[in-house]
Amino acid sequence: MAICTFVGHNALYDDDIYKRTVGAAFEVAKQNDTVEFQFFWKGKHSFSRISLVAALDAKAHFPQKEITITLVTRPNHYNQLLQELQQGDAGIPACLIDKVIAPGVGDTHRSNRNIGTGVNMIERWMLSRSTHLISYLYLALYDEENWQYEYAEKKGVTILDVCSELTMQFVRDGFASLKDGQGLVLAERQAGSTRKEIGERLGISSGAVKTIEQKAIRALRWYVITRASENGHSWKPQEPDVCSIFSLGPVTCQSLCLFGQAVRFLVETYGVNRFHIISDYCSSGYMSMLKRETKGVPHACIIGVANMPDMDEQEWGDYKAQHIPPCNRVENLNIPVSGARREELSVLAHLIEHSKFCLCNLSENMFAGDIRYYVAKSRGAVLLDIGKKHT
Repeated sequence: MAICTFVGHNALYDDDIYKRTVGAAFEVAKQNDTVEFQFFWKGKHSFSRISLVAALDAKAHFPQKEITITLVTRPNHYNQLLQELQQGDAGIPACLIDKVIAPGVGDTHRSNRNIGTGVNMIERWMLSRSTHLISYLYLALYDEENWQYEYAEKKGVTILDVCSELTMQFVRDGFASLKDGQGLVLAERQAGSTRKEIGERLGISSGAVKTIEQKAIRALRWYVITRASENGHSWKPQEPDVCSIFSLGPVTCQSLCLFGQAVRFLVETYGVNRFHIISDYCSSGYMSMLKRETKGVPHACIIGVANMPDMDEQEWGDYKAQHIPPCNRVENLNIPVSGARREELSVLAHLIEHSKFCLCNLSENMFAGDIRYYVAKSRGAVLLDIGKKHT
């Protein structure tokens, strides 16, 4: 079994960091039949989102593996987080998470019961239980996360480095370009000298050394970002994916909140701007929520999907007129199938096969087993179940 943690910069210096991170996650999954990807969620932190995306992709790509996405929280926040997830208030869609854990919660081991609640203590605990660390840290940029890399290294955790050699060269060039003793101070700090020791050698106070160090780090980071941008190497969003929406069940306040949060995440994180929705939901609260969350999204397109193989051209024209708006388009799958169950399953199979994401509610759903089967057999579709429960 592998337990994998991610650590990285908030700033993204590489245009292929998503591809590199996915590749590392796939490597962990290839080598292990059971994998737990764990996260201490940092909201808008860019690499946190890319890491979660990579874990979801690995889970979708290896359906035969037992892959779990685990959210780690502070012990004193555990019950509150469970409640926030079910209410759609957690800052991360509940449908993405398989399990929620906290140090000491449900754990009889004395050392785990005494873990503190500070962020560093939680992250240290995560690393102590990890077998793998996927790292996006250029250590010479002196990110506050560097200690996690060093701690994992001491613990013998397998580290998969997703940094690029080109950006490493930018870092080295930037280091050489520093002026007014900045390079000297950073080199001394990198060698392990304290600010006090450096100050004594240079005849200045430790506070002055700190000021020089901070200016040097800012200059170095800016140099790397600028060079990466000039060379077309800086981060760019990937091409948008498609999300299909079906089997949502009745509209409730809770289901609408969870649905809206999932759509918002897909738009903000994956750049999804194309949604296929079963036409039965076109006059429901789900459509209203979908329209609200995609308002202002460039090139957003909501496509109503129906299966009306027996409709003539006039009837289909009338049907489209009833659904545009709220849809931008309506498509007729024209799948000739006998029997209501077979027809619905054929429509679901088609949507799953042609989508990156499948947004639905499988709680008490008569087709839940079939949907999971089609997703597992698909070309990497990601199942987002807003009916998922967490304990």
